[in-house]
Amino acid sequence: MKQKLDILEIIGLARLHELFSYYPNSGQLIWKIDLGGMAKAGVVAGNLKRVGYRQIKVDGKNLYAHRIAFYMFHGRLPVGGQVDHLNGSKADNRVENLWEVTNREKGKNKKKPKNNASGVVGVSWAARAAQWVAKIQVDGNYKHLGYFDDFDEAVKARKAAEKDLGFHHNHGKR
Repeated sequence: MKQKLDILEIIGLARLHELFSYYPNSGQLIWKIDLGGMAKAGVVAGNLKRVGYRQIKVDGKNLYAHRIAFYMFHGRLPVGGQVDHLNGSKADNRVENLWEVTNREKGKNKKKPKNNASGVVGVSWAARAAQWVAKIQVDGNYKHLGYFDDFDEAVKARKAAEKDLGFHHNHGKR
């Protein structure tokens, strides 16, 4: 069975270089040509979307700027299938901030959810037990790390599990 081509492979590296200049130190993709009302040469390409990513319409397809930037800089698509932002800023497409990851690795570099009440990912108050509980999610499965009378002990257990499981040092901090 043939592997499905990525949309960037279909558009092609030559076409992207025809349309954009990529500046790896700033992370900006600048239009090289005018495309009527869609694009103007010399202008930063795309728009920031509500989810934080910069999206660019290329040949009728909506693409993410970080994937275009990675492809243009490296001349290949990411081996792991995903491009992640090391510092968590989805609009920061500097080459030093982009790294190729698998879906599993990407899950180990997530920001702290907005609804997190304890301030630490994976640590929460268990009212029924009247204790702090620590847990960690790996490959879609939760692993219970224990109940703790002391918040700091629960945090210590969670951080130790993150380290043991190879989570990124930025995980849960942003």
